Amino acid sequence: MSNVSDTGPKPPLGVLVRHPYLVALAVFLLCLMTCTALLFYEANRLKSLRQYNALTEMLAIKSRLESAMLSHSLMLWGLHANLVLEPDIDQAKFEILSRSFLDHDTQMQGLAWLPADSWQASFNDSRLRTFGLQRQNLEIPRSDLHQAVLAGQMSLAGPLTMADGLEYLYIFLPVQAEGESLGVVMGLVKHRAMLSYAGVDSPNLPEAVALRWLDADGSPDHVFYGSEEVFARSSVQLNVDLPEGRWLLAVDVDGSNWASAGLRLASAALLSLIVSLILGMATYVVVRSYARREQAVESATYRANYDALTGLMNRNFFSSQLQQAINRHGREQGKFSLMFIDLDYFKQVNDTWGHSAGDALLQELSGRLMAFVRKSDLVARLAGDEFVVLMNNAESATQVELLANRILSYLSQPYEVAGQKLSISSSIGIAVYPDDGETAESILSHSDTAMYAAKKAGRNRVSFFNDAMRHEAQYQLLLHNEILNGIEQNQFEVYYQPILDLESKTLRKCEALLRWHHPERGQITPDQFIPVAENTGAIRPLGRWVLEQVCKDFKDWQDGGLDLSVSINRSVAEFYPSGSHKEWVELVHSYDISPDRIIFEITESLFMDSNDAPVAELKEMRSNGFRFAIDDFGTGYSAINYLRNYPVDFIKVDKSFVFDILENEQSRTLVEVIIKLGKALSIDVIAEGVENQAQLHVLQVYQCDCIQGYYLAKPMPANQLIDFVLDFQQRQWDS
Repeated sequence: MSNVSDTGPKPPLGVLVRHPYLVALAVFLLCLMTCTALLFYEANRLKSLRQYNALTEMLAIKSRLESAMLSHSLMLWGLHANLVLEPDIDQAKFEILSRSFLDHDTQMQGLAWLPADSWQASFNDSRLRTFGLQRQNLEIPRSDLHQAVLAGQMSLAGPLTMADGLEYLYIFLPVQAEGESLGVVMGLVKHRAMLSYAGVDSPNLPEAVALRWLDADGSPDHVFYGSEEVFARSSVQLNVDLPEGRWLLAVDVDGSNWASAGLRLASAALLSLIVSLILGMATYVVVRSYARREQAVESATYRANYDALTGLMNRNFFSSQLQQAINRHGREQGKFSLMFIDLDYFKQVNDTWGHSAGDALLQELSGRLMAFVRKSDLVARLAGDEFVVLMNNAESATQVELLANRILSYLSQPYEVAGQKLSISSSIGIAVYPDDGETAESILSHSDTAMYAAKKAGRNRVSFFNDAMRHEAQYQLLLHNEILNGIEQNQFEVYYQPILDLESKTLRKCEALLRWHHPERGQITPDQFIPVAENTGAIRPLGRWVLEQVCKDFKDWQDGGLDLSVSINRSVAEFYPSGSHKEWVELVHSYDISPDRIIFEITESLFMDSNDAPVAELKEMRSNGFRFAIDDFGTGYSAINYLRNYPVDFIKVDKSFVFDILENEQSRTLVEVIIKLGKALSIDVIAEGVENQAQLHVLQVYQCDCIQGYYLAKPMPANQLIDFVLDFQQRQWDS
């Protein structure tokens, strides 16, 4: 059998939530890859769009450049026709003629007529005719000029930078008549103005635009606008056809100056990364939250079903498993045995070696039990040092007894705890289903009863539930039901026995004692029904009824002028479940009674319990003003040690010692020691069972603080107590 719950195969989602980092990473990568694919698609789309837009603009530029250059060439041809007719034109007439051409919107800066052989001389030659040009600034590329003359056709040169700092294109058109060269017409075109007119510097295009010359065979020549790198990179290119010659126009669509497209892609990439991160983080948060919720559910389920210290089933989960075993064996008409295991003197281990050693011992013992039983059997820790083993399909009582004795021997072997070897014995009670009970409650209760029988028989032994125990259990169950019925039918009554303060000779306290007026059985004494109520759990509703009745009577006493504190007996069983004391506190406060007027009487067995919760509740109530007394002091174990660790307000000497105080020297010495102990610890000592003057005299000699017994008064109903106390106050009590 496993100590942990078997949750079975995990669903895929359950596996994923156990690795939230991987799930978040997968979502992040998936989102990032999706966004990257979209970005590549968008980048290609934008590139195609840029290429299309660039080509559209380049076609417009090509058209404007070709149109401008054609206009310039036609202008020169017009001038050419006039010069053929009048090669010796004077300057004034040349200016008039040139002005007529340049009046049109054109980028032509100026015109010049270079008669034959004049270009070989100085540009100050008187035969040279110019318009719009300063001769002194004129710089003519002679090689290009000679090449145009030799070719006998229009030629382009430039762009060149003149003395005025501007760039110009030179257009040379040779003038011939009857095979004879008359000269050259030259036009200067403002290079930058023409490019601007054509739209090369348009804001719709990036700056990465370039122009270069092409040779006659189409091979690339020098770049005269832009950068050579534009042609080296991926770019859109287009030929510009000129009257004479060609240019190559190029635009780099991937250049850095496509700012808007680049910014959009960069923004999209950044946004994709951010979205992927957000989705990944959101996935992690969701999955982590789901995982934590699943872990919380599993943890809560584990805490609800398993003991935190040992990892065994707890009482709650075992009860459900026990019921399932009963249902299964009932259908199959089979049997199973239930072993109730309780450690002997485990409290002494905690007191001597500390709770950490006790916890370590319980853990090792649990491991031994788990290693010993079969996988089909169930092991649970009910509380403290109480364990149960459910042996499935146990048909033979002899087999079960042999196994129980082997468990007993195995558990009694020394334990290695905190470097010390500890030995501890156990007592085992066994009940068999269905012979010893047919319900989960009865079979568990009967195994518990058998375990206590083993303890009474000397401990460290095995005891089966028998007929006598069965009859006793049936009687207790019957009495349990009658107790609950008696509470409902108001068959119980609280009697009060006064307690005398010997020093002041006043009645300051009384003890509440329960009486049962059974309609058929008559008076049932507390020693007959209180143990049964403690065993069956009826003590809790019974104790609450007593406390509430005392609160009601207390209000009547206050109205009658009595000033008393009341002692109320509290069983160890009433401290369970944990937190029961809160109900008592609320009840007392609801009647507006000062907590210091209530004294709860407890026995030393409360301190012997391995569970520290009752002691913690006791301390909490004392801090709220309630007082406590140890009843039947001296009959338990290590009483002095308890007083040292758990201080109380009163010690009540058991009446058995007071009864023998005159004849038994040992009892008299013990009473004297208890009284001196109380004096040393500043704890008032109350002697119970005082029945005569002689006993009282001894107690006075020992300086006992208070007495209680028949010598003072028998227990009486609440209304009689008022008369008794008032009468007692009016007369001098004769000691």
